[in-house]
Amino acid sequence: MQRGTIAILMILVVAVTAGVVAVVYRVQNQQQAQAFWGNETALLIDRAPNVEVLEIGEARSGIVLDSEDELSQPPPEGNDGKKESEVEEEEKEPLPQAVEFNQVPWIIARSLDGSQAKGVTNLRRALVEDSSFDWTVPEEAKEPVWQYGLAIDDGRNFATVLFDLESRQVGLAGGNETTRLRPEMNEDFREFFAEQLSAPAGETEDETNEADESPADAAQANES
Repeated sequence: MQRGTIAILMILVVAVTAGVVAVVYRVQNQQQAQAFWGNETALLIDRAPNVEVLEIGEARSGIVLDSEDELSQPPPEGNDGKKESEVEEEEKEPLPQAVEFNQVPWIIARSLDGSQAKGVTNLRRALVEDSSFDWTVPEEAKEPVWQYGLAIDDGRNFATVLFDLESRQVGLAGGNETTRLRPEMNEDFREFFAEQLSAPAGETEDETNEADESPADAAQANES
């Protein structure tokens, strides 16, 4: 009986020790990443339930963002003395949403729900781990050209991580600092975004399945 009790205690000690070591390792492996993102943002990136996958379009210098991240045109300089009611309203295309980095708006060309996307949980976890980044690469003057983003929120707070996979740079929308992913992690994100955004914009899953249907299958369906 006594031997059994000792064995159980030893198992508990080993389990607790392993748990403590794992926690210490994780904390030590997140110090630089948390300093870059900020503690609250890092927690949001890792654990918030809602994720949107973004395809980023061109930058739009000279256009400002309102409080809801909508692009708005600067006010006209003048109307040739006409009253505002007399100025003819021109029909304009609705301006798309955008994100801002270093005071420059970038168009969101496309977005889709990625909360349940394959691999997204592991990739989000990687964004808050030091080992995912190449901290030794010296900073360069080259400005990032954003191609993709992850918009993450918990219903109250949100953060948008931007990706320039050509230069391996990542940054936070609303900020002005970047760091670089390690090459292998950069490729993991490249594969993820390619898979998520592989269907043409506006094409539904049903339309994709119809396009993939062979003529023989279509003929058989018509006969039945």
